[in-house]
Amino acid sequence: MSTAFTDTFIRNIKDLGRYTDAATQGLNLQVKHSGGKYWTFRYLFQGKRSDLSLGTYPTISLKEARARATNARNDLNQGQRPLAHWKPVTKIKQAAESVARPVFKDFSKICIDQKCPVKPD
Repeated sequence: MSTAFTDTFIRNIKDLGRYTDAATQGLNLQVKHSGGKYWTFRYLFQGKRSDLSLGTYPTISLKEARARATNARNDLNQGQRPLAHWKPVTKIKQAAESVARPVFKDFSKICIDQKCPVKPD
């Protein structure tokens, strides 16, 4: 169903499914079995269709969801995959980036030394 969203319309939606905003290209509102609602931005990049999560309603208002969808559309227009610029970097990602990775030469030497039954002189 494609209609221009209003706050009243969004608040009163109870039926399950995906609703498309006619005012903002690619902006969708998903309604789940639990009654929860969340925003997604559906786009096509390099021939592959993807959905970018924009947040949950009412935490993310209609105005903010439209702004995020517009920013994602701008990324696409510049030839870039849209990214969730507003999402904070997770602790896991920060930890993974902070760990120094060994180069292959050093890693292979360690593996060979651990697996070799006889240590070379």
